[in-house]
Amino acid sequence: MVTARNPVQWARTFGRLARGHPEQSPFAEVTQGKHFRIRFDQKVVFELDGGARPASKTLRIRVHPNSVTVCVPPGAPA
Repeated sequence: MVTARNPVQWARTFGRLARGHPEQSPFAEVTQGKHFRIRFDQKVVFELDGGARPASKTLRIRVHPNSVTVCVPPGAPA
């Protein structure tokens, strides 16, 4: 999950990604898995494959191995 909110933060995040170390960005969280359930305190709008989706408090994600990279903010509960 990426929490970058302005062009400077996005540039820092993409810079780390381009160097192959997105986990070192303070604006990204990298993990691995096949099934994810993410809960937010309030409804948030999110994007999937570049397309905006309606605001939701819960995301359920099923991933095919090695097909998607998912990131969450630093300090988020495991």
